[in-house]
Amino acid sequence: MTAGDSCDIAASDSGKNPLARYEELIIRKSALQKECFQLEREYLRVFGEDIMALFRVQLECAAKKKTIEFCQIAVNRGLEPDPEGLSRYIAAETAELRKHFKELRNAYWWTCKRRRPMRREGSYAERGR
Repeated sequence: MTAGDSCDIAASDSGKNPLARYEELIIRKSALQKECFQLEREYLRVFGEDIMALFRVQLECAAKKKTIEFCQIAVNRGLEPDPEGLSRYIAAETAELRKHFKELRNAYWWTCKRRRPMRREGSYAERGR
């Protein structure tokens, strides 16, 4: 919505009841929220796998970067890098990224991969139950 649109709306509604205008805006808001939800689902359906693949690579890159950082710190201190310490360090440093990836994967699954249960024909009363 541009500034010109808001002026048009205000000019066209100058004679309307404020309550009627409020109801119109509530209905419009609801319609826009529904459209937004549908567009978001469509976006995930179209690009979800690519987004997850990209995020998976970003997570791997972050882990490699943290591995290099950990080993470089150990070498600079004249120590041998500890493999167990490295695993704990990478897990701690990438925890937030893995959490975000899991949320993204779940959103994609619920949007695109979930199989909907088949509907049975007729109601329970019609089937004699």
